[in-house]
Amino acid sequence: MIQRTRVRDDRRVMLGYLFNDLDALRKEISTAPPELRARYALLATKALELLTRDGAPIKPDEDPGKAIRRHRRRKKEDRGATPKPGNINSIRQRYSVPHRSHGSSLSSSPQVPYLRREHQGHDLPPDIKSKRLRSGSRSGSPASGSAEVIHRRKKKKARKASKPQEPYAKFLLRNPEARYWLDLGLKPRPARALCDAGVFNLEQLSMLSREDFVSIPGTSEITLAICERALGRPLKSWRQYWIDRGLGGLATGVLLRARIQSVAQLKAMAREEVLALSGMGSLLLESIEQALGFHLTPTPLGYWMEQGFYRATANRLVRAGILTLKQLAKRRAELHKLGLNALELHMVEVVLQKRET
Repeated sequence: MIQRTRVRDDRRVMLGYLFNDLDALRKEISTAPPELRARYALLATKALELLTRDGAPIKPDEDPGKAIRRHRRRKKEDRGATPKPGNINSIRQRYSVPHRSHGSSLSSSPQVPYLRREHQGHDLPPDIKSKRLRSGSRSGSPASGSAEVIHRRKKKKARKASKPQEPYAKFLLRNPEARYWLDLGLKPRPARALCDAGVFNLEQLSMLSREDFVSIPGTSEITLAICERALGRPLKSWRQYWIDRGLGGLATGVLLRARIQSVAQLKAMAREEVLALSGMGSLLLESIEQALGFHLTPTPLGYWMEQGFYRATANRLVRAGILTLKQLAKRRAELHKLGLNALELHMVEVVLQKRET
């Protein structure tokens, strides 16, 4: 608090109270814990520093004495500044004009005119006055300044108009391969995006789907509309392909993320491979099979797992060459030789009973 106080006399008063408190605690500090003794020593050190900086402490009603007077430095006069109109001495010093002493026979010093007041053109000769220029003029005639400026600007505009620049000239210097798309009406950003994606003409564009086109960074639906108008037909849409075959939005999204774009491609996959797709489940796969009118062929391992067997049991049956329920029923008596335990043999009997019923 003493350090934050700005008035020196107030700090000296507060310092007096601090020393009184330190004197009162000096007798009891010897029996205090080590932490308090360390704090006391630190406080005493700070008090001595304040005493050295601000002087001896005083009482609240005591006269602090003569206040310290701080002299401000006078700013030196700028040698390049224009003297004030009434300051004749500075002008005399600058131009070395001697002062006239009392009783001397020297003639009076020449009057030094005020430079800024009397040299505005009033004392200039007529030939110099006539050659002074106004702002913006290049000839001796003051009235012709603004007219000449307007004439020069018109000539500059005419030169620019006579040399028409190609639109997006700087862009084409950096991306010459994008000229094909600029000629079709695209802006520079989507044109460069198509070139970065490896699409340089309409023939390559026709091989893309709408989903592939929109996924290119820098393109949009407006870019797609311009390209389809230049192509003469809309791009094929795999999303619409699946929707036309009765699939919902969720199933369509799962298949498109997996790049499955036709029914033939889906039929070539095993059931376990389709179930392993991100977002695919058994209920969703059944809805897809019901909408398309066919069932995917499972692998032998998946076949036995669909029947309710554990993976280990299904692996033993596949290794033994048992791939269908009919083969399982024929080789029922040999199952204990395959290493199946009692629980697995019971599951086999349950599955066979369901088949018979």
